[in-house]
Amino acid sequence: LKGEGIPEALEFLKWRGKLVLWGCLEMAQMDFFKVHCRGVDILATQMNNLAQDAEYERQAIEYIKNGLVKIKDLTTHVFEFDQMPEAFALKEHPRGDVIHIIVNV
Repeated sequence: LKGEGIPEALEFLKWRGKLVLWGCLEMAQMDFFKVHCRGVDILATQMNNLAQDAEYERQAIEYIKNGLVKIKDLTTHVFEFDQMPEAFALKEHPRGDVIHIIVNV
């Protein structure tokens, strides 16, 4: 996610939502009045050991390539962009069969 995605992500947050920033980000301008009024929490992650993180990523890719992790099995619900309200409703009130939701944009 580049910096320009941060203000857009803030627009999608619900009241008292949390935005977790991960990865390499660029400069971004945010409307801190919106952050304050909505009671939003912005959390940042930190990569302490890049070599270890790279090894974890390499292992994950190998697991996927070798069929040990089946990505299709983890995605339980796919919605089109115009079905976004239904996707968010399912996220807010998940059932026992929800693992991962994708919205095609």
